[in-house]
Amino acid sequence: MSSSRDAWLGLVFEEVLLPDLSICDAHHHLWDGSADLYPGGVYMGPELTADAQAGHNVVSTVFVDCMSGYLNGGPEELRPTGESAFAVTVAKKQIDIGGPKLGAIVSHADVTLGAAIRPVLERHVDVGDGLFRGIRYATAWDPHPDVRGNHINAPGDTLDTNAFHEALAVLASMALTFDAWVYHHQLPQVARAAAQVPDSKIVVDHLGGPLRMGPYVNDPSVRPLWRENLSMVAAQPNTYLKLGGIAMPTMGADWRGGPRPATSAELAERWAEDIEFAVHVFGADRCLFESNFPVDRQNVSYVVLWNAFKRIAADWSAEDRRLAFHDTAAAVYSIE
Repeated sequence: MSSSRDAWLGLVFEEVLLPDLSICDAHHHLWDGSADLYPGGVYMGPELTADAQAGHNVVSTVFVDCMSGYLNGGPEELRPTGESAFAVTVAKKQIDIGGPKLGAIVSHADVTLGAAIRPVLERHVDVGDGLFRGIRYATAWDPHPDVRGNHINAPGDTLDTNAFHEALAVLASMALTFDAWVYHHQLPQVARAAAQVPDSKIVVDHLGGPLRMGPYVNDPSVRPLWRENLSMVAAQPNTYLKLGGIAMPTMGADWRGGPRPATSAELAERWAEDIEFAVHVFGADRCLFESNFPVDRQNVSYVVLWNAFKRIAADWSAEDRRLAFHDTAAAVYSIE
């Protein structure tokens, strides 16, 4: 990790709020520095443990695909299975260093394979050592050149294709999840896919991707369209929503050139309205808080991020806090 980034994040120090509240971090990544995928280079078990043990009660985590550990040879469609084996290795080391339990692995498989995705998923299961729970296939896409995607796998209309619906049906038949990374204007695709395969389990990443960059920075239509589209997704009972991933520059959060990072109170004020709307339409039993670290670490420390989430949830019932911070993620990803 960058020492200059650490120093800048350290300009905001906060005591941990609600230190006994159990947390399942429903979305984080791991990079070993072998590819230029993350500013700062390395974020592995020791870095994750340092963040998770900084005061919050993080008892388990979910690793999500980030192109780490892919196989260098062999059939193209099987190369992402190396990531499941990679994550298993980290999970075992977590036990040795006393870090939080890496309780679930969400890797990658090519959904354009349609029904032929099954042997790829079976290979993930084989190497996943009981931790493989599903896949993510990133389709966040926008036609404007100033809007970038994060590790985009295919054109932005992929979730509307017959091939994807076939792949989703295979995932459902194997009791595996699908993580969807889309922008707010693509959410209707998620709703249609969920309706097409009602026995599937679809988890929408990063609050449904409300864009705040490029032409969307000051666009007043973003929030109402995001609300309308997110409500379409929430109307499908087989969908879930991750609360987080909104400290990315893509979502308008970019304090990296500023004198200091935002405080948790400032973040809570900025994010509360949207998160509370999301919980209202989905229910806490279908919402999962996520750190999206180390990506969101560009703008906020782990302690401050979770403090912001806890501030937003301060007036929720104890049951809703328990669900959104831990139990929903544990149920969705079958973490014991």
